[in-house]
Amino acid sequence: MNFLWSVKNQAHRDLSFLIASPSLLKNTATVPAISSTEWWNLFVSSMDAIKKDDSSPQRLNDFVDTQRQYKLGLYAEDLFLYFLDNFSEYEILVHDMQVFIDKRSIGAFDFIVKAKDGTIEHWEMAIKYFVQYRPSPSWIDFIGPGGKDSLYRKMNKMLGRQILLGDRIPAQEGLVKKGIPLPQKKRIVSMGKLFSHFGTQFIPPVDGDPNQPTGCWAFLHQFVEYIKNDKEHRWAYRKHPYWIAPILTKNEDELMNQKEVSIFVEEQEKHVMLSELKKTKKGWEECQRWFVMPNNWKKVEK
Repeated sequence: MNFLWSVKNQAHRDLSFLIASPSLLKNTATVPAISSTEWWNLFVSSMDAIKKDDSSPQRLNDFVDTQRQYKLGLYAEDLFLYFLDNFSEYEILVHDMQVFIDKRSIGAFDFIVKAKDGTIEHWEMAIKYFVQYRPSPSWIDFIGPGGKDSLYRKMNKMLGRQILLGDRIPAQEGLVKKGIPLPQKKRIVSMGKLFSHFGTQFIPPVDGDPNQPTGCWAFLHQFVEYIKNDKEHRWAYRKHPYWIAPILTKNEDELMNQKEVSIFVEEQEKHVMLSELKKTKKGWEECQRWFVMPNNWKKVEK
């Protein structure tokens, strides 16, 4: 948190937290993920450069100032692209390259990069926020707050199709035509956060990264009961898609107290994300992330 307090520009805070925060999934035989340790080392080596860039933030602000900033996945992808291009030793060879068969798209490469040792790598990136619907390690029981998406569906798509794009002949021909070397290595960039159900023991997903801290989710009635006597903490509404970095502020007027947040959540018709903050010497710091669901919320079966 000390580093984030020193970063003034919101986009630089989001970029920093995106790289510094642990992965959702660890690197296994099933999931070729970039590990939390590798992300952390990349972040530590770039801290000074990020701080310097933050002192003149207009370049990053201009870079993300497009329609893409209104979609979480695209905003995060642009932050990641900026990080790789400006603060890492990776050389970006491809970003968002579409592959076609007879003018029909069969997919796109998120990133093809060249590592310092010369290895050509294909990376597929996803940032996701999933709640544990049932106390189970199964990917099918980690679902999106809208009730539809799931860790199973996302990883099935990434592992079964997206990360295998470079094995397909049309994709290889497209890269050769552009003078881009074929990837020698495939890896997944898994970012975001998992949320445990309030009052229920959290069971990490299969291949989950043990460094990943969890948020908390509750039905509306559970949340209102939880906060009814809480005078210590303050609350902030997290408007989509600005969910990435924790909130840090010295201005208590920006935050809601127990009464205000109770009224706020009871007025909502669908899920909301909140930051719970505690008072520190520096100001108000986020200590927990929440999803509050309507009392009739349920998983959408398909």
